[in-house]
Amino acid sequence: MSDSMSFEQETEKKPGNLKVLTLLTFIGCGLQLVLTPLSIWFMRFSEKAVEANPDALSKMTPSQQMDYEKGKPVMDAMLANQPIVYLMTFIGVGLCFYGALTMRKLKKEGFYFYVLGQIVPIIIGLIFLGFSVQFSTPSSYIFGLGIPAVFIVLYGLHLKYMTK
Repeated sequence: MSDSMSFEQETEKKPGNLKVLTLLTFIGCGLQLVLTPLSIWFMRFSEKAVEANPDALSKMTPSQQMDYEKGKPVMDAMLANQPIVYLMTFIGVGLCFYGALTMRKLKKEGFYFYVLGQIVPIIIGLIFLGFSVQFSTPSSYIFGLGIPAVFIVLYGLHLKYMTK
């Protein structure tokens, strides 16, 4: 009986928004682990398809050709630095997952792990891929900088509920 009461008290202390944030972080970590290898596979597939059919480029509309030419340096850099891309992903996901798990237990140290998990991959990516490659499209700004910044701020607002 005392175990259920302590669980109810812990649940009451934990703000609902923190539960939602950590759940979204867990989902994001899982998606990142799936989408990174999938995107690299898709890049390799696209590269082979273009090599197999050189006429495909000439059949593209001008906007498609421009998109392809804009995305080609990104594809080349990611494929050339594939181990770094995987390492960035696993380090970031691991730190973010651990941080969210720890914050879910209302431990303040989780916030710092989470922030590291968001910032370290960006720094490593800038070093190895370069700014122009890592942030080549508006969506890369949103997903690469905007969403992590919003989550860091939202988690930061919950620090008052956490203990050391």
